[in-house]
Order: sequence, then structure tokens, then C-alpha cells
Amino acid sequence: ALKTALSKAKAVKTETASTDPYITGVSDKLNNTADTVKIGSVMEIIGSRLKFDPKDAEQGVFAIAGTKTVRCASVVENKPARVIVILDATVPAGDFTLEVRTKLDSKGTRQSKTLKKGYYHKTLKAVV
Repeated sequence: ALKTALSKAKAVKTETASTDPYITGVSDKLNNTADTVKIGSVMEIIGSRLKFDPKDAEQGVFAIAGTKTVRCASVVENKPARVIVILDATVPAGDFTLEVRTKLDSKGTRQSKTLKKGYYHKTLKAVV
């Protein structure tokens, strides 16, 4: 019976689950808004695999506005499921994309050589 079952079984290649950071929500904690963040305000990022090494300039929270990329250097909280940063004063007013870059594993404990990036699926607006 086992030989018959094996002859009918087909091997299927599946993709592994992503280990990239994943952002599910962003909010301005001082102004209590979801898609608009005041420049210089406290921004809360919710998701998974978000933790990064703040000492490494390649890692962190980045605001991308057109061709300008600004790293948010002021980190208030840095956990795998929640990161709180201050939106840097050099971010230009207007639309921007939020990106988290990390080299840490999915638990946020071990450093790898590969830089992983996660983008927020909505465009955010920086206001003065």
C-alpha cells in the first residue's frame, strides 16, 4: 500500500516564509493621527521583525521622500513588534515612504550579514 501511495505522490516546491520586517501600522503618537506624521513628532511603528541595531548606520527606520532618504536617528523603543522613533527634522514636508532595515534574525537577537528591508504599504504624509 505504501509503494502504491508513493508512486502517486508528487513533489511540490514551496517558497519559504519571508523573514523581512513587516509593517502593519504607523501612527503619530503626539497628534493621534494614522497616516499623517508631524515632523519632529513621535512615530509608532507596529508590525513584526522590526527590531534593528541602532549603532549600525545601515539599519533603522528610514523616511524616503522622492530621491531623499532620511534615517530617523532618535529611537525611543526598539522591539520586534513595535518601534518608536522621532520623525527626523530633515524629512521634507509632503509624501514619504517608510522603510525598516535590519540585519537581525526574526527574534531580534542574532546579527546576520544580509540587510532585510520592509516597507509600509501606505504612503505617509509629513507635515510641519
